[in-house]
Amino acid sequence: MAAGHPVPGDGVALLDGDAARAEGVAAGAVPKVSGAKLRGTSLVFSLNNPATVAAVASGKKAKKTIATLEAKPGQVKMLLALNKLRPGRYTLRVDARNSAGKAAQIKVRVKVTWALRYRALVAQRAALKKIAASAAASVPAASAAANAAPPAPAAAPAATSTPATPAPVDCSTFSGKGHGSAEEKCAAAGGGGSGG
Repeated sequence: MAAGHPVPGDGVALLDGDAARAEGVAAGAVPKVSGAKLRGTSLVFSLNNPATVAAVASGKKAKKTIATLEAKPGQVKMLLALNKLRPGRYTLRVDARNSAGKAAQIKVRVKVTWALRYRALVAQRAALKKIAASAAASVPAASAAANAAPPAPAAAPAATSTPATPAPVDCSTFSGKGHGSAEEKCAAAGGGGSGG
């Protein structure tokens, strides 16, 4: 090996690019998607490099992106929004694009049924509840810190106010033929406009 290049395990700290090469992940290499299969409402596949993965469903009339994910190398499970598709046969095009803009794609055939759409909707709701629960779990820690803060000084008593009197209604321009709220007020006041 050439001088100046650290070797993993020789006690020298590895740089980011060196660490990537040591793990077999080449910086800027084209990501490779393999073994893509539909399992329930998720797409499971292997990825060799970190990439942004998008799944686009193409049918006879529709073409929709049903999932995007920032994926790490290894086995990836991506929840698909199959409930956005009408029942029928689709081709899923899975595109993996790295930060350098290099991309790879693979195609998977899928048949969407009403039952699959329903299961996808339930799976998405469960995922959202899981995210909300993890967000709520972090809130008590923040509220405990807020409770530890000294209490704010008591506010001054509110000033009492008298109820405001309604503004007088100008009945000189009232014709009596409209549907406005001034109709009753002008009729009660005895004033009316042209009236004819």
